[in-house]
Amino acid sequence: MKTIDRFLDQLTMYRLILYYLMALIGAAFVLGFVKLVPHDPIALAFTTALSLAVCWMTNKVFERIFAVPANNESVYITALILALILDPVATTDIRGIAAVAFTSVWAISSKFILAVRRKHLFNPAALGVALCALLLDQPATWWVGGNLPLLPLVLVGGILIVRKLRRLDLVSTFVVAALTTILATTDPSQYSTAFVETLASSPLLFFAFVMLTEPLTAPTMRWPRIAFAAIIGFLFAPNIHIGSFYFTPELALLAGNLFAYAAGPKGRFVLTLERIEQSAVDSFDFVFSSTAQARLRGRPVS
Repeated sequence: MKTIDRFLDQLTMYRLILYYLMALIGAAFVLGFVKLVPHDPIALAFTTALSLAVCWMTNKVFERIFAVPANNESVYITALILALILDPVATTDIRGIAAVAFTSVWAISSKFILAVRRKHLFNPAALGVALCALLLDQPATWWVGGNLPLLPLVLVGGILIVRKLRRLDLVSTFVVAALTTILATTDPSQYSTAFVETLASSPLLFFAFVMLTEPLTAPTMRWPRIAFAAIIGFLFAPNIHIGSFYFTPELALLAGNLFAYAAGPKGRFVLTLERIEQSAVDSFDFVFSSTAQARLRGRPVS
């Protein structure tokens, strides 16, 4: 475990998730040539390139309009997530191309438009695919979660992400809540089938590792975080509905985002590095100040 932690400590959270998504895209591309993934690898490559291009251009436009710096790795992560949950489209599929472009534009623009005091309100990828399903009738298929050949990579990479973020409580609560709700709404004679299909042929694990753990739209405190995971896990179950309205994974996450906003601070804390102090051999203290807190207390806070 120490070796794993040393490896993870050399990577930022964004870089680790970016490498994870790139590995999934690359593996799906290769497996597509031998028909182990039921998607044309050329269509997958085109969809990935299209999503990356549209997300990058949209981000550049809003970056200039709002005059704020942007994290390019975050843009690439959103684009790759979309490529993994939207059906790959061919170069001749105009309707499919429009859906990918529409989803990409809204996913990135939501980071700027639907933000309160520089804090994201909704998970960008989830909002993009939800709007695409609602307005263009082109829902996400979450195909990355339905392929057994990709499952080992989804699982191994996902465990590294959870270890890096120290969010085992979040992921485990979500998985338990989702499985419990699914079994509670399933005929007892189908328990075994429902359990296996949920773990092996649904987006449960990819959703938990990548979407649920997105730090900007999840609570930071432990108990709100656990409640957040339980709510989304309950709504994630396919049989949960309000009248004729059934939740999808992205809608479950958006509902959880509203809870996270209500339960957490209503903005981002912007900190300024004041100084670096060496406290021991190979150990350093980074002292930051927050404008509001420094003004209130009359001194930097670390």
